Amino acid sequence: MSMDDVIQIITPAPDSQYLLRACPVCQGDNVAYIQTASDGELWHGKCFDCGHMGQGAEVQHDAQIIWNTSSVRSI
Repeated sequence: MSMDDVIQIITPAPDSQYLLRACPVCQGDNVAYIQTASDGELWHGKCFDCGHMGQGAEVQHDAQIIWNTSSVRSI
């Protein structure tokens, strides 16, 4: 994925209900939501430390669930 594919990047506030857990790969906390054009404008969780990107979802909240669930399973 190139940054040309990115439509939006949203970094939730630390006290937000949309908070993303640390990256399941590197445990980094430099994570945000991205919406990409190349896959039908799906939302993903993405770690900007290691580059890991979660599975896509049509709704941002679903991307949060996917990301946070994978983070819990990796601990």
